[in-house]
Amino acid sequence: MSAGLKLVDGGLVQLYDGIGGLPAKAQPLHAGIQQLLAGIGSANVPADTLAYGVKTIQVGLAAATATNGPLDQLNGGVGLVKTGLGTAVAGLGDVSTAGTARYGVDQVKKGLDAGLAPYPDGGIAKLVAGVTAAKADCAPLTTCVAYLDGVLAGLGDLKTQTQGGSVALSQVAGGLTLIANGLTAQAIPGLGQVSDGLVALKTKLAAAAAGLIRIECGLDNTALVACPTATPGLRQGLALVDGGVSLLVSGVVTSVQGAVGQAADVAPAQNTLRGGIHAVMGGIDQLSAGGSTLQAGLNQLNTGAGALKTGTSQLVTGANKLAVGAGQLDTGLGQLSNGASLLSGGTTQLFDGANKLAAGLGAAATGSGQLADGLTKAVDGGKALPAGAARLSAEGTSKLVEAGKSTASAYGLKYAVMVAGANRAKTEAMAYGAPADAAGATAYSLDISGANPDGDTSVGRGVGALALFGAGGGLVFLRRRFV
Repeated sequence: MSAGLKLVDGGLVQLYDGIGGLPAKAQPLHAGIQQLLAGIGSANVPADTLAYGVKTIQVGLAAATATNGPLDQLNGGVGLVKTGLGTAVAGLGDVSTAGTARYGVDQVKKGLDAGLAPYPDGGIAKLVAGVTAAKADCAPLTTCVAYLDGVLAGLGDLKTQTQGGSVALSQVAGGLTLIANGLTAQAIPGLGQVSDGLVALKTKLAAAAAGLIRIECGLDNTALVACPTATPGLRQGLALVDGGVSLLVSGVVTSVQGAVGQAADVAPAQNTLRGGIHAVMGGIDQLSAGGSTLQAGLNQLNTGAGALKTGTSQLVTGANKLAVGAGQLDTGLGQLSNGASLLSGGTTQLFDGANKLAAGLGAAATGSGQLADGLTKAVDGGKALPAGAARLSAEGTSKLVEAGKSTASAYGLKYAVMVAGANRAKTEAMAYGAPADAAGATAYSLDISGANPDGDTSVGRGVGALALFGAGGGLVFLRRRFV
């Protein structure tokens, strides 16, 4: 990770250096904007620029579409031509309208055709006939005949020429008809369309001139007085873009280089990219050192875990042995409980016999009754001893061991007291009574004689000894189970 962070830091250095070269790379953009501005130019400065060219076209269109301007004059000329052609068509007329060209040509042709008509209707034929008759009358006169032959030849030529004129007039008449028809059907209507087209052209050119005004304002909002100064033109927009590019480049360079930071930056003192990277790299070094310390601690923990495992194995072995001993102790306690039950039964029988022996002794009888009640309770408690032993074994081996030690100590003490009491009874026959408000724990030995003044006393001693022995045994068993 440290190597990767170093690569990131190196990349940030390259970014810092690269962004620093942005102004130089933006210079061609500035140059291009300046070229665009130069190409747009000014509408008021004559030059080969877009703004001046558009204004020139706009001015020309405005002049062409002005009232009584070239288009109006052209349209007026077309109207005059159309009117003149209409007059020409009227002058051409037709063969039936007097005073028109076609009528005159037709009349000339008719006259020529009438002069060429055969004799006796045609004038040329009549002349030929008259000259021929005259020639016959002056036949002897050579000179007269020669003259008349010349006249006849002239008349022949006249007829031929007249025939050619008639044919030509026929062609002129046909041409005049075509001219009249062409002017009427094509030229005059065509000039009417030209006139309408000129009107429409003027309207379109006027709209184009207005559009060119908007183009001029779009190129430069200072080109015309009518341009809205609140709306920048292309020229003003390019100037703003040029200034914005400069501001953007300088702002980006400052912001990016400030965010990247310097080689000495370390967060949080310097909240830059390189400062953050350097802080992370330092944290990784600390993490590496902490990892070594953690590894050493884990090794120590592993060693301690091994020792703990060994001790736990030993503890399990000891617990198993303690469980076996507790089982043996529970078995012994069960056997002791059974013995106490047997002792309780024998004590009951002995009590019955003692009641028979001490039937006349009121005080002994009262004490025997109380002893019987206590022994009955002891028997009931003895029946619950096995369940209590099982509960004690299940609730905790450590408490059982401690209770066993305490019970063994108390039992030894009680046993020693009983032995000492028994020995004392053998030697002194009667122990001194227990202190006031204290329970006696002395064993008595009774000797019953057949006929002795001490018989009543001996019976009382025997009953008391048995009662005390039974009470002592019961207390020992109860203490052994519940302590």
